Amino acid sequence: QSAQHEPRLMMLQTICEYALENLDERGELDALRASHTRYFEKLVRQAESDLNSSTESRWLARLAFDRDNLRAALEGLLRTG
Repeated sequence: QSAQHEPRLMMLQTICEYALENLDERGELDALRASHTRYFEKLVRQAESDLNSSTESRWLARLAFDRDNLRAALEGLLRTG
């Protein structure tokens, strides 16, 4: 069953790469990455304040769902200092 999903995932990756190339050509890629990082930094700060509360399980699920975005934001911060 996982083989059924591979072409779709490959197509999504191709579209993503195309979009990133276009943003880079227009000089908008750095601004997009900075905006992405700010959004996820804000999300993590919100989660941090609620991690020891009754909403902890919801936050943990949300952070797990956004793991790839969080990782990309962190890598961007490490790359740019």
